[in-house]
Amino acid sequence: MISKPVPSTDIDEGGPAFPRPFSASADWHAPPQSGMTLRDYFAARSLEYNLLLIAKDAEYDEIAAQAYALADAMIAERDRKP
Repeated sequence: MISKPVPSTDIDEGGPAFPRPFSASADWHAPPQSGMTLRDYFAARSLEYNLLLIAKDAEYDEIAAQAYALADAMIAERDRKP
């Protein structure tokens, strides 16, 4: 059985994946952006792998849940002390 992702308020999102600081020039400026969370990035990167393994028999919501479950495991392992 594929587990559902935990609501984001209860888990470690891993921080921002691609933050961008404020930048400006004489005629242009861009406000800072936090970018997507590391959890979202890991989940997105794992989708191709998940689709190859389970797409034949899984529904889209199950594939998405599996991607976030893998992202959660990756963040937990990254934060684990050696």
